[in-house]
Amino acid sequence: MGYTSLSSARVKDFLHKFISVAPFEVKRVQTDNGPEFYKLFHEACLDLELTHYWNYPKHPKMNAKIERYNRTVQEEFVDHHLDDLGYDINRFNYQLMDWVLWYNTERPHFTLNLKSPMRALLDSLQLIPVESNMLWTNTICCK
Repeated sequence: MGYTSLSSARVKDFLHKFISVAPFEVKRVQTDNGPEFYKLFHEACLDLELTHYWNYPKHPKMNAKIERYNRTVQEEFVDHHLDDLGYDINRFNYQLMDWVLWYNTERPHFTLNLKSPMRALLDSLQLIPVESNMLWTNTICCK
């Protein structure tokens, strides 16, 4: 989600929005040491009884997966929508949500054997069988 400025109030707002749509209970958050994660954001974590973990300064490898994801978002989406980011933040956010849905449900990922994250998750849970072995019983009523 894009905001017009970076502040602890904006990050607190994002935290509340994320918690309202997350399909799981949020118990912990991990952030870098940016000033936006102090004051109001940290107070919100305390109010929500969330454990707030901090990355060590100047150690991006500790959070390498999210750093790589952020780079992908920047290169594949943000760099191509800078006008909307600068002039129409609502349009930018709608397009970003569409892109995130595509990224998670359709975009092939090399590390997932060219499957989308959703397909890889469903396959790992075996919720969608490759073949159906269901046997149908005779439901015709007898006289």
